[in-house]
Amino acid sequence: MRFRPLISLFLVAVVLALWSLATAQEAKDQSRELKSIVLIGRLKDFGTRNQRPSVYVDEDQLVRSQNGRYLAAKLDPGKHTFRAEDPHYSVQMDLKAGECYYFRVDISGFWQARGRLVSVTPEQGILDLKRLEPIDSSHVKDNAKVVDAAQATALAAACTAKLKSETPPSGAPPAPISPPGAGATPTR
Repeated sequence: MRFRPLISLFLVAVVLALWSLATAQEAKDQSRELKSIVLIGRLKDFGTRNQRPSVYVDEDQLVRSQNGRYLAAKLDPGKHTFRAEDPHYSVQMDLKAGECYYFRVDISGFWQARGRLVSVTPEQGILDLKRLEPIDSSHVKDNAKVVDAAQATALAAACTAKLKSETPPSGAPPAPISPPGAGATPTR
């Protein structure tokens, strides 16, 4: 009779331990599934409308870019190399899980037009996305990384909302700027 409270306390402790292990495993699985979001757009340009430069990530072809379209890709966090047709203009980035990254495909050259992939700021990327539509699935070469049009629209909206929540409102006073050398200790 007097061991009954000890047995029930022991059972509660075992249940709580198992619950905490399950919660920790679930959090670990979610962090493994969390990917980096890469949005790559190509602005509409009448002069280069027939050019379709390929976009590569780690030398694997993702898509053939389309005039006035964008793509959304989910990539594993870590270091990646991005480029279009011109290998001299590659971008290496260390992607973080859950973050959004923006790129633009620019066409350069007159006699032999080549696509260049350039990194743009999140603000510029969002402005570009407002003028673009999701890419046609017929131009996608790696369906494992590039998401379909409905998911691309949802990811673009999520990245836009995330950026808006991180930036202070436009009516907020600017952060104070300290004059050069303030707080620095002089060296002799």
